[in-house]
Amino acid sequence: MLSRLADTGLDLLRRTFDIRPGELRRVSLMGANIFLIISTLMIIKPVINALFLSYVGVKSLPSLFLLVASVAMIVSVLYAKALSRVSLHRMILRTYQISIPAMILTGILLHLNLAGKWVIYVFYIGEVIFALLTTSQFWILANLVFNPLEAKRLFSLVGAGAIAGGVMGGYLTSVFAPILSNENLLFMAAALLAGGFFVNRRIWKDYISPDQINAAQKDKGQLLGHPLQVIRKSRHLTLLALIVGIGIVIAKLVEYQYSALASAAIPDADHLAAFFGFWFSTFNIISLIIQIFITRRVVGIYGVGKSLFVLPLALFGGATLLLITPVLWAGIALKLFDVSIKQSINKAAVELLVLPIPLATKSQAKTFIDVFVDTAATGIGGLLLLFLINGLDLPLRAVSLLIMVLVGFWIWFALEIRKEYIRSFQENLTASTDQKKKQKPAESDGSVLEGMRKVLQTGSERQLLFVLGKIEELKEIRLIPDTLPLLGHDSSLVRLAALKCLYFHPDHSIQNHFTPLLQDPDAEVRSHAFTAILRHSRRDRVNIIHQYLNDADPMINGAALVGLAMESRNNPEMQRLFQIEDLVMDKTHYLSLLKDPDTRRLYKIMIIRAIGHGRIQGQYGLLDRFIQDEDPSVRMEVLLAMGDAGNPGFIPILVDHLSSRETRETARKALVLFGPALYPHLEAMASLPHYPPELLRLLPRLGEQIQSPLSVDFLLGMIRHTDVGVRLAALQSLHALKRNFPDLHISEKETIRLIIDETHLYKDTLGHLYTQKRLEEKDNQPAQEARQALTTLLERRLDGTLERIFHLLGFRYSPGQINPVYEGIKAKNPDIRFNAVEFLDNILEPDLKKILIPIVESALIDPASDAAIHRLNLKAPTEAECFDHLLKGRDEKIKLAVIRVMSESGDASHIPRLSSQLDAPNHKVKKAAQEGLELLRT
Repeated sequence: MLSRLADTGLDLLRRTFDIRPGELRRVSLMGANIFLIISTLMIIKPVINALFLSYVGVKSLPSLFLLVASVAMIVSVLYAKALSRVSLHRMILRTYQISIPAMILTGILLHLNLAGKWVIYVFYIGEVIFALLTTSQFWILANLVFNPLEAKRLFSLVGAGAIAGGVMGGYLTSVFAPILSNENLLFMAAALLAGGFFVNRRIWKDYISPDQINAAQKDKGQLLGHPLQVIRKSRHLTLLALIVGIGIVIAKLVEYQYSALASAAIPDADHLAAFFGFWFSTFNIISLIIQIFITRRVVGIYGVGKSLFVLPLALFGGATLLLITPVLWAGIALKLFDVSIKQSINKAAVELLVLPIPLATKSQAKTFIDVFVDTAATGIGGLLLLFLINGLDLPLRAVSLLIMVLVGFWIWFALEIRKEYIRSFQENLTASTDQKKKQKPAESDGSVLEGMRKVLQTGSERQLLFVLGKIEELKEIRLIPDTLPLLGHDSSLVRLAALKCLYFHPDHSIQNHFTPLLQDPDAEVRSHAFTAILRHSRRDRVNIIHQYLNDADPMINGAALVGLAMESRNNPEMQRLFQIEDLVMDKTHYLSLLKDPDTRRLYKIMIIRAIGHGRIQGQYGLLDRFIQDEDPSVRMEVLLAMGDAGNPGFIPILVDHLSSRETRETARKALVLFGPALYPHLEAMASLPHYPPELLRLLPRLGEQIQSPLSVDFLLGMIRHTDVGVRLAALQSLHALKRNFPDLHISEKETIRLIIDETHLYKDTLGHLYTQKRLEEKDNQPAQEARQALTTLLERRLDGTLERIFHLLGFRYSPGQINPVYEGIKAKNPDIRFNAVEFLDNILEPDLKKILIPIVESALIDPASDAAIHRLNLKAPTEAECFDHLLKGRDEKIKLAVIRVMSESGDASHIPRLSSQLDAPNHKVKKAAQEGLELLRT
């Protein structure tokens, strides 16, 4: 009975706090460790506070704060030097071995009445240093025991151990202080800390691997100098130090107000110690409630950055209350905000802030911040109190005003570190920490022009084509003198690009530069040279056209015919005037008389281009004829001419040619020439139930180069297609379209809806994969092999779905942010993967975070594991449910794999399911079902 209750309790604990297999013992030991540390601290802190206030007085607190700061800063420097020579493990053990005897010795001195004021001062300073060192060491240890993903999930529970320790220590003090007296409580504290010593040793033995120890030792050779220099060089660490520091200053101001109000109301030392113990414990109970029920949700939903604002805003409200009503209950309320939120939400957020910091820097700087900055801030708090209370003799309310001012700075630092936190993760992902991109100074129009001119004079072919494209786009006439020499460039592509630039040049005297290009070896250059001549001819254009059309050289008259067709495309009068269709027919008739293959090829290309550029509908039959030509280059010209013609009847022919690798690129260029008018035809094809999916997957790329909102609509429609391959291709093309034409708008609402659809598919696929994996071991050998083939296909679908999710996120957020995250998740290095998830967690809005983070985290572990199913709260489907769902899809390979599993299983219950596939429109699926039925029946 007790065993069942214990199991039920553990199961409830695991579900409530999302503790996964293998984590419970680690969490328990770490929680016990910090429980014992804080219990010890919560016993000695009220004791020393009561002793100091009773025997020294509240007026000496500011001076004490300064003294503590001075001593602790010296200790922190010595500690940092020692840490460079001694391992962290040994340093932690030494802290215990010094602290336990010190507590016992102080208790003996107090018991024997040998403790003067100097003992109380030493004990107070020692208590502060003990608190700073042990808690800092613990959280560094926690960063070694838990990886970043575990830390974000489990730090709230581990932190609950600290709060529970505060509750226990405070109530022990409250109960036993009047009975045992203060000095005897120190022996109790020493006993608790001794227990922590043994727990700590067990953690190091069981959960710190030799690799981690070796890495820590190696990191010592990478230290960047004095910790203060390390912090100054890192904006992240600087802001962290400022937040910690200003929090400590405010905490000291709050402690002074709380202590002053309490000592004024309760003069007896033992009763005052009991008061402090009771309220410390009460504060920690409230903190524990916040930690268990609120912290994980606040940090998980709103992220580390926003969680940093909870404490300063609460303190601002408490300080305002004390300003209005400076009484004990208001002081208790202010202290409640400080302790309960600091130890829960704020503690988790601050400890998570160090996650993106490299281990070497973290070990060196974190303890320095926790000790040096803490104590320096304590000293600053003391100076401020000396100035306000002892110097200016201001009332207690003045401290509240100071707190309110400091909170304003705190909030500003929190805003800045939130940006830095995200940037640090992004730097870790993009590996740009050492080589940060520097912004280039804005270039003047003159410097840009000079740069383009230099490229025109000395650039490579690729550079020249880019610059010439810009000149054509911008009609930049100032660069024409540098463009003219490129008409003689070795590359036909460069010559053609130069002609296109010069076509619109207003200076018609450049016409003579084009005439030699009528003899160019490249046909396209020749035809564009003729159009440029026509463009720049001011007189006798008709005679010039006839002169070139009747030239004896077929290269020249062919260029003239094609160029004239280009010029007259949208000018029927011009086509009738020069009888272009008749000229094409004449060339076609002359073709039969030609014997030389090269000349015949030249004439065919001339005729094809003239028909396409001129859109001569009466000769479209020639294109159907030449598409069967044995010369591949002629067939390619036909495809391009069909695109130039813009006749919708050519679209199915061109789409069919996408299936061949040889003609795919040419067919794609031709289809793009149709522009947005292409989409209704493609959408009609995609809607056909039996259209080949492998051909559908080639259609999205057609939308990448067409600048139109209809391109966005077409690709979004393809993303909704049932075939996962089509969806991925459409997403990739939509990204390319957005890259090519950034001004095109993609609906945010539609993007979110598509992301949600993909997450549903991911979960469904994961459920199917989980079920199939669990059934593998029960199969016979043939069925096992068949099921393994099916699981491989499902794993690929799972990977593809995750990729599509990140493609869609790239429309909602910057691709520069999302792409490194996706690459980081696929990385083998666990630190990179954890950085990727944490960065994503900080940029996603809460609604998307709830949906996506569990999916991304499941992708980091075995997707078909119990942990992944638990993480996504999925119910695994039965085998029959899997098969029914997968057979309804359109993925041919998965259908065939399912049929093969059923066929090899020898299970007659699959016969109805196989029979249902006999009516499948896909021939392969139908045939596989028939064969499967035969196999099962025999």
